[in-house]
Amino acid sequence: MNLSVNDLSLYIHVPFCFDKCDYCDFFSIPHHGRPDNRLLEREFRLIEAMGSRWLRRLQCRSLETIYIGGGTPSSIGLDRLERLLSIIANLIKKEGIAFEGEYTMEANPRDISDDLIELLESYKINRLSLGLQSLNDRDLRAIGRSGSRAQSLNALSVLSSRWKGRFSLDIIAGIPGQKSESIDEIVETAVESGADHLSIYQLTIEEGTPLARKIAQGLRRAPQDEDYLRLFKHAVETAEKTGFKRYEVSAFARKGCESKHNLRYWYLRPYLGLGSGAVSTLPLADGRALRFCTGKGRYMKEILSHRQRFTEALMTGFRLVAGVDESMISGTGIPDHPFRLIRKTITDYRKRGLLFMKNGRMGLTHQGLDLLDRFLLDCLVELDITWPENRS
Repeated sequence: MNLSVNDLSLYIHVPFCFDKCDYCDFFSIPHHGRPDNRLLEREFRLIEAMGSRWLRRLQCRSLETIYIGGGTPSSIGLDRLERLLSIIANLIKKEGIAFEGEYTMEANPRDISDDLIELLESYKINRLSLGLQSLNDRDLRAIGRSGSRAQSLNALSVLSSRWKGRFSLDIIAGIPGQKSESIDEIVETAVESGADHLSIYQLTIEEGTPLARKIAQGLRRAPQDEDYLRLFKHAVETAEKTGFKRYEVSAFARKGCESKHNLRYWYLRPYLGLGSGAVSTLPLADGRALRFCTGKGRYMKEILSHRQRFTEALMTGFRLVAGVDESMISGTGIPDHPFRLIRKTITDYRKRGLLFMKNGRMGLTHQGLDLLDRFLLDCLVELDITWPENRS
């Protein structure tokens, strides 16, 4: 298998949380403050073994970004977290890899402390992604999220006074019963705390989650589409008024503070995932890609075809406010001038003022981004007709 990897990012999945939120459908194991050391040790061994094997096979000499996600990495306790960070540091050192880039870890407010910050700084982590979601206790209860307003405000106070790196806040818009004032407060608090990045997500009801079951049983009110749109638009407007520039459908940043790691996903750059549930995508020399993951005891592997790669290039590239140009997807094995394959859709959305073209790039306008899913579906329907028959 001829892999073609010139640069690489690393994602480490820690599948443990203090508790599992009602809306969450990610692979995670709640521990309620008592993590199982045997399970943790198994995960650490898996991360170490996979990392050593793949970093050596790829002959990796430098990393662009590292991201520790989950789950909630901060929830496993300082001693266990230090063990994980030392494993990552030793992998990098043993393989002779250079790394001076963006190093992010996800955390929850309940875990923020001076001791945690001291540990993270000692391992050169320079960015935190804090799962705030809301500062309203009623909102948090409505989605079955543990924690409280008081914990969140305390965490932000500690970060403001102690943390020297950058940090981002996660916010959910569209919680049933949520008020626009709740959105205003959390964005204003973000500004006051010194956060330089916001991720604002619309609440989605995933099949099989506790929230979906509670809605089916009449124990929770289902969010209405008009509430989704109204609250999300309000969140977008509020964030932009306070100096956060929207650069992706759900992401906002101060100038120069965009998430480099997430941008690499959206630009289809190669990444290696380590740990249970972690996905890896590595390009092949012919424009296809190898994707594999370990999850819930299973190992899965597939080769993404040229069409799958092109489809992903559209799905990620058009999420970006700056749009996409043909050079971003030229390595996916697509014929020259690939946008001709979706010419009809592009023309239609441009006539309606939903799509722009400028300096060789095209993207969806702010109004068009509200219709991203519809636009991508129209692209896929057109590709069924225009895709070259002699390509996979």
